[in-house]
Amino acid sequence: MGFDPLESAPAILALIVALLVWRRHRVDRRARVFLALAASELAFGFPLLIATMRLPESRAALAAIDGFLLGAGFLSATIFLHFGLSFPHARPWLRRGNIKVFYLASILVGLAPVAAIMLGPAAQTDARNALDGTLIGLGILVVLASVAACIAIYRSYREMTADERRIYRVPVLGVLVGMIAGMVVDVVVGLMFATVFRDSRSLLWTANVLATAAELLLPLFFFMAAVTYRLLERHSPDYVSVN
Repeated sequence: MGFDPLESAPAILALIVALLVWRRHRVDRRARVFLALAASELAFGFPLLIATMRLPESRAALAAIDGFLLGAGFLSATIFLHFGLSFPHARPWLRRGNIKVFYLASILVGLAPVAAIMLGPAAQTDARNALDGTLIGLGILVVLASVAACIAIYRSYREMTADERRIYRVPVLGVLVGMIAGMVVDVVVGLMFATVFRDSRSLLWTANVLATAAELLLPLFFFMAAVTYRLLERHSPDYVSVN
């Protein structure tokens, strides 16, 4: 285990795609949100790298690691939801600025383990004991955010005119399929690691291949939407408008 560059290849590709799109559409917040999404996905390899190292013994360092895991997970789920609510059109709920509450919550969640050490060793011990249950809840939250993001993209697509749906069917539905595929594969892989299948190398190898393929769909179709179909250029007024 650890930070495996090969397994991180989809996230690296997504970051490259996000940077290319961001250079072309710097004023479009959708490009910035996708860049943040790609960066957050890549960042998840670093806790694995930390896990392979000797953990520090100080209470402050342990709290910082716990806070990073919780805050990064919550933040990644929020960015994923933000992207779904903004592509290809911004949903009214997003345009009212409600997403800021989730970003603030991710910061507070990340600071909670650090704040616990100020209350003493007993409070920090209780906080660490609650970490496993919190991570399970975070996994459920990620799934819920993913489902909400997929629903938002499909509803936004259905609100297009018939001509727009005909023109943008491939890139928009491709992005949607990529998000659904990544979500389903992540759930399946998680279930495999939690059952007796975790001891089967062939099944784990197959799961890793499927996960890699699923993670490649989203950045490729987003790149197609932004560059080949120029969707961000033609629909930027729909995103920046405020009700």
